[in-house]
Amino acid sequence: MCLNKEHVEENWISLILRIAMGWLFFIAAYNKFTMGLHHSAGFIAESVKDTFLPGFLVVPYGYILPVAEGLIAALLFSGFKLRAGWVLTAAVLISLIVGLTVAKQSASDLYVYLVLTCAGIYFSRYDHCVLGTKK
Repeated sequence: MCLNKEHVEENWISLILRIAMGWLFFIAAYNKFTMGLHHSAGFIAESVKDTFLPGFLVVPYGYILPVAEGLIAALLFSGFKLRAGWVLTAAVLISLIVGLTVAKQSASDLYVYLVLTCAGIYFSRYDHCVLGTKK
């Protein structure tokens, strides 16, 4: 059963957060894959080239990021390993915040997404519209 009668509001909040954040990460991954991973990784490396972040780590990060974003979208949409999906979302957002801050670019919108992710972690305990286990 998808809806538990005891925590209906919390279940809906979790489901709405999953759809909204899953869609955000799906579009981000889709755009990176359609522009080409090489171009996407190059863009990320170029944006932090004059910082202390090592290029030998930034370039692989640029290739891994679209895959992680696609995985996040799949986990949030399906609800499979939901808590792990939210934790991965937080980790990716924190890494993006660090990179943008070091590059002296605005990361303010990512903080909003991070707060939404924290809410997703909290409300995921009430979410019953999942595949498999929630842990």
